[in-house]
Amino acid sequence: MRRLFAIIVLPLVCGVAAAAEIECSIESDYELALNERSVILTRDSGTPQAIVMRGGRLFVDDRWVELSAADSRRIAEFERGARAAMPEAAAIGWEAAEIAFIALGEVAAGFSDDPAVVRSKLAKARAQLDARLARSATATRFDSRDIGEGVAEAVREVVPTLVGDIVGGALSAAFSGDASR
Repeated sequence: MRRLFAIIVLPLVCGVAAAAEIECSIESDYELALNERSVILTRDSGTPQAIVMRGGRLFVDDRWVELSAADSRRIAEFERGARAAMPEAAAIGWEAAEIAFIALGEVAAGFSDDPAVVRSKLAKARAQLDARLARSATATRFDSRDIGEGVAEAVREVVPTLVGDIVGGALSAAFSGDASR
């Protein structure tokens, strides 16, 4: 039970600690998913590979685990806590995305020959990421793999174009002698 706590709760606490600029170096190789019925932890290798908590019951890999009444209450309480933590976790994720997009946007706009175009591209990528986050991180649904794929997709889409804009702007500034850029 304590290992399960460390696998699930401590990474959530680390996320909050990181937002508060407190050092936290706890990692888990489990992916967290949450749906209307279950809290689900999976990983690609190792034992156990799948842990499902549903209504105070616990499923590990290929079977339901027999729990005492006290353990069943703790599992149910953990499920409620995980669901209650999702809005805060989602808010932290959205704030992190906001900070990253603002920083990237300002750097790219500063070097670009056309800052308005750069900001437009970033706004489009950000809107797509926000839509995916809205679908993937709610009180009744959370899928860390889906969120990771959404962030990667946004980065894949916007970064090559921005790099081109930044390099083009830097070269233009260098060749024109515009030291202020």
